[in-house]
Amino acid sequence: MAFNEKTDKRLIIVSATALAASGALTILKQFIRHAANDINNYVMFVPAGLNLPMHGNIQYIFNAPKGWVGRIYWDWFGCRKAINKLNNNIKKIICLQNSTLNVDFEQVVYLHQPIPFSEYNNFLSNLSLNNLKLFLYKKVYAYFIFKFCNERTVFVVQTEWMKIGVLKKCPKLKKEQVIVIKPDVKGFNISDSFHKNSIRKNTILYPATPLSYKNHLVILDALGVLKNKIELNDICFQVTFNKGEYKNFDNYVAKNKLESHIEYLGVLTHDLLKVKYQEATAIVYPSYIESYGLPLIEAASLGKRIICSDLPYSRDVLAQYNGAVYVKYNHVNGWVDELANSMLSPSEHYFKPFENDSRSSWEHFFKLL
Repeated sequence: MAFNEKTDKRLIIVSATALAASGALTILKQFIRHAANDINNYVMFVPAGLNLPMHGNIQYIFNAPKGWVGRIYWDWFGCRKAINKLNNNIKKIICLQNSTLNVDFEQVVYLHQPIPFSEYNNFLSNLSLNNLKLFLYKKVYAYFIFKFCNERTVFVVQTEWMKIGVLKKCPKLKKEQVIVIKPDVKGFNISDSFHKNSIRKNTILYPATPLSYKNHLVILDALGVLKNKIELNDICFQVTFNKGEYKNFDNYVAKNKLESHIEYLGVLTHDLLKVKYQEATAIVYPSYIESYGLPLIEAASLGKRIICSDLPYSRDVLAQYNGAVYVKYNHVNGWVDELANSMLSPSEHYFKPFENDSRSSWEHFFKLL
């Protein structure tokens, strides 16, 4: 127990039972860091097994990992039962994992799942278990997001395009019930010791996880054209996962004899990732589903040429940056043209670094409480 529930007057419940890894865990850690300095006391339901920092105003209640069925039970019944065991001094409920909860208190929902609001609607064109899961997110998940929302519910999203998508998906919401608050975003500072001649010729970097909607295969399609028709034979495509983690990618590479053009970097440390950004001729980002797109900010903070999907998320994030070019995410010839331009025009690879506002926006979030 981190504090005395019977004597403290302000208590906020936080539902974060599924934030165990990747970007979701980053959100949880950012929240905890800022909650530790807040005047409220918090009871946080979090996944078992996490090593989280202890603070005097935060109590953790650890929960076993939950699949889809367990997650629905938690949102509809479990959370309600759990908070009934606490005192009645509950001020507000926060859900950090997208969906509304079946509770009788004001709710603030941190909504960072972009799939239900994306323009992409063709997950079943290539039938796989992963794509079936994405299809269900697209068609069904919005029901659970908005199931228990009412006039006292506030949704927090990371970008303007997400706000537009949420209001379109749930017309009963008022504009003031959807608030844009960006996550803590840390770009890079350009190293004084790094020189332009350190750039590796014809090297393309794509810092992304091996998921189908990250759209790695469109770059492989473009590489095949560049190799066979334009005869750019020394292109290197760097990816931030290991061989064997993305079977479709590996199979495509082998089938089209692109092995000599692929460099599997694996998961990189922050410092090494910065070096790879700086060395690359261009950064590509063909993903067709993103809520924010942190690598775009990282690349822009180093003044790198960025070739990215022409979608609302990239236009939103890179609105103030002049080093980006936008390509229709599934237009192979468009990627071929822009990649060829990047390889053949090295003098254009440095732009004025994007000076991202590094101040945290979580302060705005906690004002909602």
